[in-house]
Amino acid sequence: MPRGLFSPTRTLTVATLALVVLALAPHRTTSWLRGIKTPVEFVLSPVQHPTSIIAHFLRPPRIHGDSDDETIRALRLELDRWRAAYAETDGRILELERLLRDLQSGAALPSTLDVVQIAAPVVGAPSDLTDGLLRVRAGFDRGVVERSTVAATRGVHLVGRVVEATRGMCSVLPVTSRRAGLIDAVVLTADGLGPWACQLEPAGDGTLVGDMVAEAQGLVVGQVVSVRDRAWPIGAQGLILGRLSAIETKPNGRLRIVVTPDQPASTVGEVILRSPRMIDSGGSTP
Repeated sequence: MPRGLFSPTRTLTVATLALVVLALAPHRTTSWLRGIKTPVEFVLSPVQHPTSIIAHFLRPPRIHGDSDDETIRALRLELDRWRAAYAETDGRILELERLLRDLQSGAALPSTLDVVQIAAPVVGAPSDLTDGLLRVRAGFDRGVVERSTVAATRGVHLVGRVVEATRGMCSVLPVTSRRAGLIDAVVLTADGLGPWACQLEPAGDGTLVGDMVAEAQGLVVGQVVSVRDRAWPIGAQGLILGRLSAIETKPNGRLRIVVTPDQPASTVGEVILRSPRMIDSGGSTP
């Protein structure tokens, strides 16, 4: 082999000519070089290549112009609407679950077979409920009957009695109103004694006051007081009036009690109307 055949100058010249030929050659004639492209690039840039891979993994490339894309903006708006609808539906489900619990609580009362329960919102209440009326969005078209329908909250807590009913609306006189008059009740004790009877009247401050029967004993603050009055509709029997909030002994030895409702009528936003079940001449309910 002649000396100088592979001299640096000659080798560099041949390599340069080869690069020029490959650069000008058609793409299809150089496709066989793809197989050595990635290994050569990796060898020539051993640090930059792995670093680029890690950087792309940690921060994916941003799609330029996506904020200006009408389709993407529309999809985002639609997604926001679905999120809002989901939140609203979820809240409604919770509200219906609470309403179901209220109805089931009322259904546990002994008089349930003789009453129909109607859920209705309170749409108006005067500031002074000691002498005013609650306006409820339900009327005789839904089975509300004047003087025979009572309103309860949370299913088992008596609010008052319907004193006026029209189509689509009714008025409820709270049991704590001065005009509600006397109501007979019983105090439920936990010691097996009683229940002890009492007669209550509105005190004018949102509570009920009255005297216990002479033999009453074992009363403590916090005990439940329930309706047991034949002058009230069947739908009111067994409903809770409130809890004992004060007990005092009168000079004659009788106990005088104060009963405070668990929820003031002025804060009630929805009621369960308990109406007598109507039976037609054929013996069936409408």
